[in-house]
Amino acid sequence: MWGIWTMCNKFLHEGQNSTTSEIVSLVYQQLPQKHSVKINFDVGFCQQNNKSCSGIILRDDSGIVLWSKAIMHVNIASPFATTAMVCVKAVEMGL
Repeated sequence: MWGIWTMCNKFLHEGQNSTTSEIVSLVYQQLPQKHSVKINFDVGFCQQNNKSCSGIILRDDSGIVLWSKAIMHVNIASPFATTAMVCVKAVEMGL
């Protein structure tokens, strides 16, 4: 999860982009139970310009990335709002 957080903050504050494979390689891989998926997500927030960045990674029980996405959000009031939006998106992807 720290990999996603780091990627988001580097993008927001330094304008540095990361590839999906770079982000996935940074995320600690604790596999889910058999016949399950694991969803990791995190956000970075810049209060000065009300922007945030979020990342989501969905893996199967063998560690294969099934889906991943980085999202830039604008006009966000708080870190909580971003986290709530990303949590909903992560749950949708896991269904």
